[in-house]
Amino acid sequence: MGFVNIKNHLTVGVDIGGSHIAAAAVGQNKLIPQTYTLAKVDSGLEADVIIADWISAIRNVFVETTGDKCIAVAMPGPFDYENGISLITGMNKYESLYGLNIREIFASQLGIQPSNIHFFNDAKCFILGEAVAGAAVGFDKIIGITIGTGLGSARCVNQVAEDVNRGSSAFLDGIVEDYLSTRWFTKRYQELTGNRVADVKTLCNLTEEEVVVDQIFNEFTQNLIDFLSVFISDELPEVVVIGGNIAQAAKRFLATVKSKLAGQFPEVQIKVTELWDHAALIGACSAVNEINKLSDQLEIGN
Repeated sequence: MGFVNIKNHLTVGVDIGGSHIAAAAVGQNKLIPQTYTLAKVDSGLEADVIIADWISAIRNVFVETTGDKCIAVAMPGPFDYENGISLITGMNKYESLYGLNIREIFASQLGIQPSNIHFFNDAKCFILGEAVAGAAVGFDKIIGITIGTGLGSARCVNQVAEDVNRGSSAFLDGIVEDYLSTRWFTKRYQELTGNRVADVKTLCNLTEEEVVVDQIFNEFTQNLIDFLSVFISDELPEVVVIGGNIAQAAKRFLATVKSKLAGQFPEVQIKVTELWDHAALIGACSAVNEINKLSDQLEIGN
């Protein structure tokens, strides 16, 4: 199968989003296709139901693998990544998990040592995955955003990634995430039409209201340009990678974003994710492998 075993552990990547969980074994920065599992999760339910869905998805990967396991989890914030405790509150998702030690729960229910379960910010994992195996391979200085239920943002320099939490920065009459997320699209559509729409994919399919849809995407595109202009000015990257569910509608905004930003930043490339839902899985496992390599080096040094 080509698995990479670090300290005799098979690395299993887990990506927890606002409405789904994905999991797969990863080896040599490549996802092992036959182990991949994806399931919907209702993040508004009680903790025991949510955790049962997560455990079920991870166990599906375990069925396809053998040997000891190491789990690398890409998790949205706020979250105590070092201790594995959920701090998510006021985010309209996973409220019931607040204060729970997810590491201990996973260890108990999956029969894994707590020390073999690692948590990382999901935006950090996304950009690291793109850096080692996706759209940003070969670049030393990278920034990335994921636009979906919320807005994730991260930087990566020489394959060292970190979350920068730009979604909470002041922007227009609120914060960035108020204008670059699914909720902005659904809110704006209701403001313009008086009607509700479930998500951006549904909005894109409203062919009878193409004029309204075009207006909404034109406004979104300008907001994205204004946001990226500041982000690029601050970080001076070689490449920007855009991911998340809304990136699936890139044909409606990417060309304009590239054109407008080229005048300000002619050397900066703007790309859409190549790995999509696999990016965070690969990035999380890459982060764990780096931790274990460092641990090995320290042991050898001693």
